[in-house]
Amino acid sequence: MYCNLQSARQQRQRLGNPRTAKLGATRSDFWYGSLVHCAAVDSSVVDIGAVTEQLGRPPLADFEVAVRAADGHPVVIRNAPFLHDGTPMPTLYWLTDRNLVDAVSRLESSGAVKHFADLVSADAVAAAHARYAEERAAFIAPGAPLPHPTGGVAGTARGLKCLHAHYAYFLAGGDDPVGALVHSVLNNEQELT
Repeated sequence: MYCNLQSARQQRQRLGNPRTAKLGATRSDFWYGSLVHCAAVDSSVVDIGAVTEQLGRPPLADFEVAVRAADGHPVVIRNAPFLHDGTPMPTLYWLTDRNLVDAVSRLESSGAVKHFADLVSADAVAAAHARYAEERAAFIAPGAPLPHPTGGVAGTARGLKCLHAHYAYFLAGGDDPVGALVHSVLNNEQELT
């Protein structure tokens, strides 16, 4: 595989995760229960089975569970930057928890993508895309064949496309103002008007 997971783990350990540094290792403030941030942990047979059930299909790339619910089930996975067939995978963080996927889908169908695009400055969204792309690039081993994944959150270079991907990035500790808005709305801290 063309991933450089060990280097990314070492980088995460060296730099730390700003969200877990502020909130601690567990979070009990989520609307559906506590989440636990995990260090990079290789996916087990149990995780592969759980994610297969959540997605309704087998995962198409190697992954690690980035965020778990208090009961241990995967909430967010961190995908390898290439699918098993070598195709570039632009979506580094993927929301897998069915309850959250459904809740974010309801937000999207209510017009939240446009609403959030009006609320968050284009510069702030562009900065989130750049941070996401930089983090994904850290998982690509030097000399990996081209093409590499491009774009930022959900493969988008600018603007908003997928609230699920922004929220997954936020839950995994990413500095994403759109994911923060999704979180606020889902936790009834802010209304979608």
